[in-house]
Parts: sequence; structure tokens; C-alpha cells
Amino acid sequence: MLLGFAAVSCEPEYQTSNSNLSFNRDTLVLDTTFAYLGSTTNRRLRLNNSSKHPTEGVVLRLAGGAGSVYTINVNGESGTCFDDLSVRGKDSLFVFVQIKPFEFPVSLNNGVHLITDSIIIESGPYVRKVVLSTPIIHADIKSGHESDEIWVSNRYILVTEDVIIPVGLQLTVEAGCNVNFRANAGLIVEGSLVVNGECGSPVVFRGHRHDYLTSSVPYTKVPDQWKGVWLKSGSQNNLFNHSVIRNASIGIQVGEQGGEGSDLELNNCRFLYNGDVNILGYNAQISMFNCVLSNSIDQVRLFGGGVKLVHTTIANYNEWSQGKRGFALNVADEDEDGVEYAFAASNITNSIIYGLYAEELFFSSEGISDYFTLENSIVRTVYFPNSTINTNPQFRNLERYKYDFHLTKSSPAIDAGGDMDDPRQEYDVLCNPRGSKPDIGAYEYVDEE
Repeated sequence: MLLGFAAVSCEPEYQTSNSNLSFNRDTLVLDTTFAYLGSTTNRRLRLNNSSKHPTEGVVLRLAGGAGSVYTINVNGESGTCFDDLSVRGKDSLFVFVQIKPFEFPVSLNNGVHLITDSIIIESGPYVRKVVLSTPIIHADIKSGHESDEIWVSNRYILVTEDVIIPVGLQLTVEAGCNVNFRANAGLIVEGSLVVNGECGSPVVFRGHRHDYLTSSVPYTKVPDQWKGVWLKSGSQNNLFNHSVIRNASIGIQVGEQGGEGSDLELNNCRFLYNGDVNILGYNAQISMFNCVLSNSIDQVRLFGGGVKLVHTTIANYNEWSQGKRGFALNVADEDEDGVEYAFAASNITNSIIYGLYAEELFFSSEGISDYFTLENSIVRTVYFPNSTINTNPQFRNLERYKYDFHLTKSSPAIDAGGDMDDPRQEYDVLCNPRGSKPDIGAYEYVDEE
């Protein structure tokens, strides 16, 4: 373990006894965080005095001393050592523990490292100890303009300010990269972006918080933690394979108001808990194969352009909407400023578009639906009565914070998909084989047992 980070081995040996002072636990594990940032929140210990008499002259200190990456707070003051403390009889003293921002030694690899220390309490001859333990992420820090660059596989990336890919240049992100964004940071692409996740090793784009909002809700399920990915007008050849995009305000924006068209291909991607919308397009050409979108106000919002959905599940459920009514697919030929947009042919094949509401499609004016064709799909709508299986797809779990859009064994989507001459149909979003009779949606049915 690192010198200065794990000073436990340098402590003198202490003899414990039946002292009246005791901690409420022997070990305190802090949530995973980045070394560069330190911990966002603190964890609490309670030092109890079981005697009816006060205990005076108590010493409380970090074993690692001034070199520790931890800091403790007692009675509103932060430090590494406190002496002459007192604990009233039958009372407690609260101790708050955090990680300070620090830099890893350059010799350490990018990844997660376990950092330890101890809090020592001394009262006369009596000594108690609490072991502190925290997984700390050593990440590559990114911000500003990037040249032609490859973010190599299986590394942690921390984006502290907007990363910009200029015109004519390309960012390639390899399999297993875990890309974390601070608040008000995003990825802006003027050139092109290629994301090469693989089966079992996706690329993850997410907020930087690795702790919990509440005891049961992790920050992976909290939206609006970072800006999102913006593929600006004129950017081309943008490709995402086996990726997860979550916790942004806008998952991916393709193009911009009144701008020229841009393109995006998504294969085996999942968009979850992005606050306003998962995918926003202006004059965009968007192709999705084996994708899952859910937990935003709108799942897909298009101003003109065209979309191709194949074996895609768009589930319009969102516990964070705060009363805002959104759609699974929201399509308009004019934006809020009166800018008009034209449409291209769009196709929905072997896909599920479903949600809480009787109508999950929104077309801002008559005639837009004429650009859309549906084949072998379950869509909750009245727009396509002759070609839509307008029935419940029987998702596995619709409990808040526990959504699971796999199919149950009673789902009408099982074996109902059409066969396609496309190798991407051989496997579902999680790389499960589809077999000779593919299921509708992104997930091939897997026995729940």
C-alpha cells in the first residue's frame, strides 16, 4: 500500500481494554471517488461514552498524520489530530470523515486503488481504532480542444471542462473506457466521434459521482449531472458501438437549430436517466440498432431529418419528470422559434415504443406520420392502426428505480420479429444470441430463472 496513504502498518501496537469510550463501528468504508476531486460528501462516526461520567483529555488523530489523504471534522473544525477533547457522560461525539483532493504518484496505473488509514482514539492508557477504507479512482484528466486522439481501452477519463473535437479531426474511444464528466462539462464534436465498445466491454459516458443520493438510489440513476454529447452541424461519420450514455441533461444532441444535417449510427447502445431528452436531432440522420432508451422526459425528440430504428426498445418511463409530460418519440417540423425543418423517410422495424400513456408518439402537424413506416413492431399509438401491434410488451419490472425492460415469458414480442439480412440481428443489445425467430425489441427473451 502507498507510503503515506496507508500508515496503519507504521502504528505502534496498542492494548485494548474495557474503556468507557467506543466507536459505533470498527471499519468505515467511504464511497468511491476521484483523487483529483476528493469526496463530495462525508461519512459519520459516533464516539460513545458509556459511563455516566464525562471523559476528559481525549486524543483523536489520524494514524497517517499530516500525510494522510483523509481529513476528519470534530466540533466544526477539520484536521488530522485533536487533543484535549471531552465526551459527556452517556453522550456521543460525532466525527465526520472525508477524502481530500490529491494527486496520485505518476508510477501508479490508471484505475481504482484502495486507500486505507485509521482513526485512533486515546484516553489515558485506553486506545481504540477505526479502519478507514476508500476505493480511489486514478483517471486521465481531459479538457479543452483535442487533436486526433485515441482514448485507449479500459481507462478512466475525468472530463473537468468541455472537450472539443475540431473540424477535420476525430476522437476514437476504445472498449472499456469509463468517461466521467463534472457538472457543466460535455463533449462537443465538430469533426467526428467513433466509440468502439465491445460485447462485455462497453464504453460508459456518465456523471462523475460514484456515491449514493439516498441509501437506495445511486447517482447512476440521477439525471442532469453533466451536459451531454453534442455532435454539431456538419460533423460526420459519428459512430457509437456498445455504449452506455447516462446522467446527462441531453444524452446526445445531433445538429443544432437551423443547421445543416449531421449523421449518427448507434449499435447496441443504452441511454438512461438523461434529464431532458435521450436523443435530440436537428435535420439529423440517426440510425439505431439494438438500442434501449428510457428515463428521460422525451426519449427521442426530432426536428426534421429521419430515423431508422431496428430492434430498439424505447420505454417512456421516468421517475424524475416532476410532472412534465414527455413522449417516447416527439417529432416536429417547426421549433419554438419558428424555424422549419424537412423530413426524410423513417422506418421502425422489430422495435418496441411503449410507455405510461395511451399515445407515445407526437407529430406536430398532419402529414409527418406519412414519412414513417412500421414493420413487426409494438408501438403504443393510434397513428398506425393497420400495421402496429398495439399491445403491452410485458416488460419484466416497472417499479421505480428498478426498471427492467427485458421481456417476460408471456410477452407478445417473443418470436414476433421479422428476419433481416443483417449480421447485427444475430445478437441482442447485451450480445445474447437471437436464434432463428428473433424477438421484437432490443432484448432477446432470456429465461428469468
